[in-house]
Amino acid sequence: KNTEQRIYLKFCVANEISFTNAFKMLRKAYGDDCSPKTS
Repeated sequence: KNTEQRIYLKFCVANEISFTNAFKMLRKAYGDDCSPKTS
């Protein structure tokens, strides 16, 4: 899933979709599995 999410984020950046909107779409598709990991 992480690879798919990275590809999707690159697509969003290339199409000038904001991170906020991209993250909302990822959460809708993947649920809590797409939450950013913090250390």
